[in-house]
Formats: sequence, C-alpha cells, structure tokens
Amino acid sequence: MARLVAVLFLAALAVPGAASAHPRPVPPSELSTHWIAPPAVVALAVLAVSLFVQAVIRLGRRGRADLAGADRVLLFAVGLALVVLPLVSPLDGVADRYLLSAHMLQHVLIADAGPALLVVALRGPLAFFLLPAPVLRRLVALRPLLRVLVRPDVAFPIWVATILGWHFPSAYDYTLLHPWAHELEHATFVLAGTLAWIQVVDPTRRAHLTRGGRALVAFGMFAFGTAIVDGLLFSRASAYAVYANQPHRVFGLSALLDQRLGAVVMFAEQALTVGTALALLLRPSLRSAPSGAPSTVARLCHPPPRRRRRWAFASSAAARSLRSSSRSVR
Repeated sequence: MARLVAVLFLAALAVPGAASAHPRPVPPSELSTHWIAPPAVVALAVLAVSLFVQAVIRLGRRGRADLAGADRVLLFAVGLALVVLPLVSPLDGVADRYLLSAHMLQHVLIADAGPALLVVALRGPLAFFLLPAPVLRRLVALRPLLRVLVRPDVAFPIWVATILGWHFPSAYDYTLLHPWAHELEHATFVLAGTLAWIQVVDPTRRAHLTRGGRALVAFGMFAFGTAIVDGLLFSRASAYAVYANQPHRVFGLSALLDQRLGAVVMFAEQALTVGTALALLLRPSLRSAPSGAPSTVARLCHPPPRRRRRWAFASSAAARSLRSSSRSVR
C-alpha cells in the first residue's frame, strides 16, 4: 500500500500540468456538472487516508483503540472532504472566474474549516502514529525545519502573510489568470491553515503556548480575517477586476453584491470555527472566576484606584522626629 501511494504521488507530480485544474474558464453551461480530478489532489488525498488508517491500526494494536474511535474517523473524514471537495467539485469552476463568494467559500474551507477538523482529529497519541517509523527515519533531515515551522512565532506570521498577501487585488487577479499561481495559492492556504490550527489545538501537547496564548492566536486569526471582511464588505467598488469584468453573472448577482456575499461567507465561517475555538479555550477561565469578580476586560480598562501609601508618610514622620531629637541632643 505504501509503495502504491508513493507511486501515485510521484506520478501526480510528474504529469505535466497536473497542478492546473482548468487553464481555461469553464463554460457557463457546464458549471453545474464540472467535476475534475487533479492527479496531485487525488494522490495526496489517498496518501492522507492511508497514513490515517495505518495510524489507527497501529494504535489499536497497542491496546488503545479508544484513542482512535469513530469520532476521530468522522472528524478526519469530514476535514479531508472539506479540503478535497472544494477543489474537485463544481464549486471550483464557479469560483475560478464567475463568483467571488464561491471563491471565498472555497478558500475558507480549504484554509480554515478543513485543517481545523483534521488537526482536531489527530490530537493526542494518534498524531505520533501518523508517520511509520521508516518514513520518520527518512525525514530526519527535515526535522529541524519542521520544528521551526510549528513554532508560534513562525507559524502565525506565515498564516498572516499568506491570508493577507493572496487577497491583495493584484495578487488575487494574477492567480485567477495563471493556473500555476492559483494552485500554489491553494497549497499555501492548506499549509498555513494547518500550521495556525496546530497552535490553537496543540494536538501533540508540546505546550509551546499556554491556554491563553492559544486563545490569543485564535483571536488574531479572527482579527486579521475581519480586516479582509471589512475591506470587501464596505468597499463601494469591486476589488477584483476579473470578477468585475465577467459578463456572465451567475444567479444574476452584480459584482459588488457578490463581493459583499463573499465577505459574509468569510465572516460566518470564521465566527463558527474560530469562535468555537475561542469559546472552548476561554471556558475554563470563565468558570473558575467568582461570580462577583470583574471580568478581565473590565480589570484592564478600569483598574482599581491607587491606594495611598500611609506607611510612607508614617516613615517620613518618624524620620523627621528622629532628626529633631538628634538635634536637641546635640
């Protein structure tokens, strides 16, 4: 099985144009039936399933099948589907040149929702069984690089640069007109999303961040995502020329309305995924706080009044009395 997966993966990389799903726009009449099977996407999906299955089997042989139960299988299956289906289904054709809202939906699924579920599915001992021992031995040279990539001060800036960089109008339009750049964009979205969610979930319990630090990363993801949402939602003109100049309007949506729908899609998805993560991370702190105690925000915004340091005045008075008594003795 491992050799078969390796052959499929290498074949996908060797096929010319394998990364180009559709170098030309899909005709409007074919949008609803436009299913594709990019070799690289299929090979990587098969590889992911194979690694997950062998990890579950190995963990079960160790007598800990409870750590890889049906819930983990379901989470992994849904997460992988949220990464693969947006790239092979008709959504990809609609997103390519016709609807920005469809493109935003595709992006949030492959860069946020899918990686989040995959990381959650692999948390705990299951993550350590994902790669077989022979593979780990061959990847020894890459371990220093991997250790750097999963550091919070590296992973989060990568996520910010990826999300903000690709959404600049010039970069966004370029990817739509150049298939190789479009596929590179998708690959970096998946990678950056996975690195960011590793910080939030901490699947291997490395404790690079405290619980509060993980919540801060999640809040940062929401904040930077909201910046993109605000730019698209409140803009009075279409930000991306490719969609603005598209003569065929799917569902009769204007370019500006489509753009605002894309902003709503992005905000709703982040509110669901990142909002859920924030709620789970902050829940213990909210439970442990006394009922009458002020919140953290209230303590930061309204600090208690500074108390007068009476002991300082008392000590100064004592010093004056000592000085006066010493003078009288003299």
